[in-house]
Amino acid sequence: MSHRTQITLTDDQYERLLTESERTGLSIAELVRRSIDDLYPSRRSHSEFVAALNATFGIWSDREETAEEYVDRLRPGLGERLAKVS
Repeated sequence: MSHRTQITLTDDQYERLLTESERTGLSIAELVRRSIDDLYPSRRSHSEFVAALNATFGIWSDREETAEEYVDRLRPGLGERLAKVS
């Protein structure tokens, strides 16, 4: 079942959605639905997320370098740039 609703957006919100719609080819309605799903995941989505975490737990244990070292090797200086932002 679907529900139709009407919302009021600021000019900036609408422009951001319109820009993303043009970039991706997705409708504004689909972008709003996806945003809601991302921000307010269903219980099933949470269960799937936990299952994915459990499935990957320990996957890095056989590596000699840390995940941070690996990312820094691939993207030198990223950690420093991110530290400046936060």
